[in-house]
Amino acid sequence: MKKLVFISVLIIIAAFTAHAQQDTIITTKGEKIACRIMRQTDNKVFYTVGKGYDEASSSINRSEISEIKYAVLTHKKDGAKPSTITLGIGLGMDYGGVGGNILLYPQHNFGIFGGVGYAIAGVGFNAGAKIRFISENSTAKLQPYALAMYGYNAAIAVTDASQYNKLFYGPTLGFGLDFNPNSAKGGYFTLAILVPIRSNDVDKYIDDLKNNHGVEFKNDLLPIGISIGYRFKLN
Repeated sequence: MKKLVFISVLIIIAAFTAHAQQDTIITTKGEKIACRIMRQTDNKVFYTVGKGYDEASSSINRSEISEIKYAVLTHKKDGAKPSTITLGIGLGMDYGGVGGNILLYPQHNFGIFGGVGYAIAGVGFNAGAKIRFISENSTAKLQPYALAMYGYNAAIAVTDASQYNKLFYGPTLGFGLDFNPNSAKGGYFTLAILVPIRSNDVDKYIDDLKNNHGVEFKNDLLPIGISIGYRFKLN
């Protein structure tokens, strides 16, 4: 039930965000055109306005455009398009353990990601959402964010008895910082504190290994985790 509720919340957030996003063309006369930009050439911008049966296509000369506000981020007419897709490599549950993930921003402050990697007891994966707490035109070098994901959040590995290795899955919440993501360089560092929400099945499995299989645990599962990685800009 917790899994279904968690995934449902992520789907609702993603659907609402996708529905809310739209592009805006600001003309040299100060007029604003709310639209969806379809394609661009050196001289023209082609777009649609309205929805469904009321949708209409049109175009405008670039010489008549002062600024374009895209759904993902604001760009000046002669500005470079910012990165909306990044590939990360690192250590943490959002990277599946030690591995990588792909992060996509369908909207400036809202991203979705999926990660896979090696998690000591096997291959781990996680998928979730990332929310950045910054303004649309922020140039801050430290950008805070929160994340929520579902996937592996506990790994039990038994030395010389791999048949008892097991991964457990559930939701995880976190808070972190991106370090200078607006740099002209090809990537940036990111760091987060993660709080896994583990089920009682983890404790029951540990107790079973101790009581029925003679397994001794030298280390307890930590209540929090660390995520550290480097993200490469793909576009």
